Amino acid sequence: MNASADAATAQRRLPWHDAAWARLCLALRDDRLPHGLLFSGVAGVGKAVLAQHLANALVCQTPLPSGDPCGSCRSCRLSAVGHHPDIHWYRPEEGSRVIKVEAIRALTDASVLTVGGSGRSVFLIDPADGMNGAAANALLKTLEEPVGGAVLILISANSDRLPATIRSRCQPVVLAPPSPADGQAWLVAQGLPADQSTRLLGLYGGAPLAALQGAATEQLAKLDEQWRQLERLADGRGDPVALAASWDADDLAGLLDWLIVWTLDLIRLQAAPGSVPRFDPAAVARFQTLANRLDCRDLHGFLDCLYELRRRLTSNINSLLALEKVLLDWTRLTARTP
Repeated sequence: MNASADAATAQRRLPWHDAAWARLCLALRDDRLPHGLLFSGVAGVGKAVLAQHLANALVCQTPLPSGDPCGSCRSCRLSAVGHHPDIHWYRPEEGSRVIKVEAIRALTDASVLTVGGSGRSVFLIDPADGMNGAAANALLKTLEEPVGGAVLILISANSDRLPATIRSRCQPVVLAPPSPADGQAWLVAQGLPADQSTRLLGLYGGAPLAALQGAATEQLAKLDEQWRQLERLADGRGDPVALAASWDADDLAGLLDWLIVWTLDLIRLQAAPGSVPRFDPAAVARFQTLANRLDCRDLHGFLDCLYELRRRLTSNINSLLALEKVLLDWTRLTARTP
């Protein structure tokens, strides 16, 4: 493999994954790679990117000295187009947030089949916390009695939602975001302005891929408008039920994440007046004015309800009704004074 090809292969990994990749390669070299791995970290830090890279390396016929897949053998060519017979992805069906037991039973059946020329088969579950209870129980048996050559990679931004029995049978691979300077440099290299990169990284917990996606979908403008709508509700203007209908209830998980960010900003400003809101550093005065009006206990109670609803997302809930309740609770909360 020549140097230019090696460099091209390395670009498929994200620069802030280098330390985690080195540990994985060391375990692979010493034949200590466990059959179960749990990739965790904030959304948008690139867990699935590194998991795919590891899967490609495991089936590569001529891996590089760095441990990276060569990118040119038959296995790598099949992996590149998503057709390698020994790499299997399990995700929620379209329109669903849940990985059902039937999918995990299919994984179990596939894991006992003879693997191809690579000698390994790789099974990736994303997001692992999307498994319902029956699916998690079905996976447990496979984790307890692994088939030789099978590697299971679980991917989760909320690994605390996984049953302890699942977590305890997987080796954790925790992926941290890059430093703010490195994250901004990477985003600028992708063509984003420096000031926009800074705010997006703050919004997405330092996760560059989430920030890049947010820029591509013009998420800042959408979120700014949603926050203004919440402010109008807090001022007694607007209808929470009508507002819920205008928001995308199918993305309840994403909406809850932003509601949690906004609520945490208000709580932070109550505890430390004048601190910088994560959502918008330039809006500190607006956030502070609202935070000063709210009862601290009510605000913490609202946050607890948001967390509880997020935990229940894998169950069968009516997203629109749930969103209506959240906005009605917000309206009642912000109508009160300490």
